[in-house]
Amino acid sequence: MNILISSSSFLFTDTEGVGEGIFVYEIVKRLHERGHKLVILAPKSKLLDDNIKNLTISLNIDLFPAISELREQTGWHYFAYKSLEIAKRIIKNKNIDIIHHLAPSFTGMYSLIPLLKKPFIYGPIPLEHRNIDFKKEFIKTYEPPTDTEKEIIDSLNVLSMDQYQKTLNTADKIIVQMPAVINYLPKSVRKKCTPIPLGVDTELFCPPPENFHSQDLILSIGHMTAIKGFDYLIRAMIFIIKKRPQAQLILIGDGPDKVYFERLVNKLNLSNNIKFLGSVSHNKINTYLQKCNVYCQSSLSETFGLARLEAMSCGKPVVYTSAGAGENGFASNGKFGGMVQPRDPETLASEILRFLESPSLAKKAGDINRKLVLQLYDWDQIVTKYEEIYRHLLHYKAN
Repeated sequence: MNILISSSSFLFTDTEGVGEGIFVYEIVKRLHERGHKLVILAPKSKLLDDNIKNLTISLNIDLFPAISELREQTGWHYFAYKSLEIAKRIIKNKNIDIIHHLAPSFTGMYSLIPLLKKPFIYGPIPLEHRNIDFKKEFIKTYEPPTDTEKEIIDSLNVLSMDQYQKTLNTADKIIVQMPAVINYLPKSVRKKCTPIPLGVDTELFCPPPENFHSQDLILSIGHMTAIKGFDYLIRAMIFIIKKRPQAQLILIGDGPDKVYFERLVNKLNLSNNIKFLGSVSHNKINTYLQKCNVYCQSSLSETFGLARLEAMSCGKPVVYTSAGAGENGFASNGKFGGMVQPRDPETLASEILRFLESPSLAKKAGDINRKLVLQLYDWDQIVTKYEEIYRHLLHYKAN
């Protein structure tokens, strides 16, 4: 099958700690391995895999990490129009069967590719951040725009939303990351939606050897912005070390609010118990997950929680907040870990301690998590579902 991936995330990557770019890579890598012929468009790419790199057309547009809201808006509009121009040339020279806009696929991320009248798939659409005051929660993610910039941003937002609605309307199939996403989409397009979750490389993200032991090691991974709730996890350590003085929290990731979190650790005199490792290549994340005793996701809002799924695949208990995908996603309270309300350091600490103080409970939860991931979230199974959609759509269009 000849497939044009018309958008493959802000930063299409197989190595950087960018969840969106990583999951797109995992999908296209398997499609390529199964013999499909691919052409991949990306605003920007950073790939070590030469096979996929040779299939990718990168426009070198810096959209991640975001420098400013205006830069992100203008950059995306430029990519949308430029990708249409490139797609026209590709379709003229290649027999493209399917066009798939994989990511970004959140609100406002539109595509002009449906104008080319080829079978078109959009998504997987994530569960978006809701009921969050971004200007309050994000500390330094964006520099405040000037009045003139704000007028331009507002105008571009109107254009984006209009084109986004047209994209949904003209798509032949819409994929969502979980069923809850469908409720937030226009009623007119819901019948076209199919839920397919993100997945895990279960061979890479596997449990550690039986004789591999750590003690009181807590891990959390994410882009260093306040919406990830790291400050609440940092404050939870105050309660944890009262009962487990040797407990260590490892934070992996980089981002605009990292300095704020580092200062908070110093202010609370927790530098002996909390370490920042910065960015770690995705293919090395598994070693940290295997070493930890508990994985924690303290987000104020979460679109999916890929790192949490990877921790489950490594046979670890997970403690997470009910925000967004926590409540609507793939884990449930008690059975696979502990779910708490966001912004509650003391309860967060209590759930973490529950597993630190009972290795047998932690192992039982981890074993259940591993089994669940193998049953439902292995990337090979997920990509098979994509292939089924492609074949069904081509058959439908042919008849």
